[in-house]
Amino acid sequence: MSTKPIDIAASITDAVEGVTKAWAKKRKAEERSAGARARRYDHMVRQDRFTILEAAWVAMKDAYMKASDNGRLPTRPRQIMYAARPEILELTEKDTLDDRYFTQTLLSDYVAMNPEECHDWDIVWDARGHFTEPHTGHEIALGTLEVREYLGLRAKVTDVVTVDPSMLFPTHGPKHRFNFGTLGTSNRRYSFVNDVPVVDIGLRLQDVEEMGLESEPTDVSGNWWKREETLRRHGATAEEIPLETERVELNVAMTSRQLLDFVEAKLEEHGVEKLVPEDTILEQHARRLIKQKLASKAIARVSSKIAKGTASRKLPADLTARIAAALGEEPHLPWDAALATVLDEG
Repeated sequence: MSTKPIDIAASITDAVEGVTKAWAKKRKAEERSAGARARRYDHMVRQDRFTILEAAWVAMKDAYMKASDNGRLPTRPRQIMYAARPEILELTEKDTLDDRYFTQTLLSDYVAMNPEECHDWDIVWDARGHFTEPHTGHEIALGTLEVREYLGLRAKVTDVVTVDPSMLFPTHGPKHRFNFGTLGTSNRRYSFVNDVPVVDIGLRLQDVEEMGLESEPTDVSGNWWKREETLRRHGATAEEIPLETERVELNVAMTSRQLLDFVEAKLEEHGVEKLVPEDTILEQHARRLIKQKLASKAIARVSSKIAKGTASRKLPADLTARIAAALGEEPHLPWDAALATVLDEG
């Protein structure tokens, strides 16, 4: 009876690789994170694996710094999750990470429990509902950026006798400000009269591969064959069309810096430049700026006289009562509009 010869070299190699597998896995994590290096001994000697919570605590700071360009840019919770996920999965030896659990629980808990470290972290949260300002009807979404803009744009008490200090030409929409197009083809709800040049600067599979972006599983509802035909009609490649079970969200898979660099590179690639309007608009705005300067000089000459007249003018003794009466007749008015009405009545 013949016996199969033993490959001593292969046996030794298998044994060594089996013993050092955990060490190699940990070293790869250490190459990405100082926190992982700090936990090396604990990881190698303990019998149980890292929990999701423990791994998130190790990865969180580095992930925020990566997503926010070292704290220089605002970042969304899911961008931090994408940055932290590879190390968390590496340390826990798991295949998936619940993004809702990370963003709503782990990240929030980490920030709350590390107030000094996270004091300057600029995390922008998505809107959760809307707020309507009483009487004015002004509505804002209750997200970090929207609320920040609302608070930052509140009117300040300034000198009434002044000239609009804006150096910008008054525009509404894209006209005289930038070239604009929202659709590429006509449909049953909207038909283009002109042939609008549309340039695709969206994220493509080649971009994903070159940037090493992570994908995540997704379910596509409806008839995939119809969706495939739509993708083909809009220029999807043969490599991109079969990817119905994976997606890459460019606004979270990329860090804030990557997203800015990506958009700027695409615009530069297609020769996009700032718009300079026609000569008539340039002349119109130039004369508007000159008018502002002349008006400011004229106002400066009489401003002290106006201030004295304002200070000496007597206000109604029953001002509060009259405002209350005005609001009783027109409750939809804000108080400052009611005050203006009262003063107009004398």
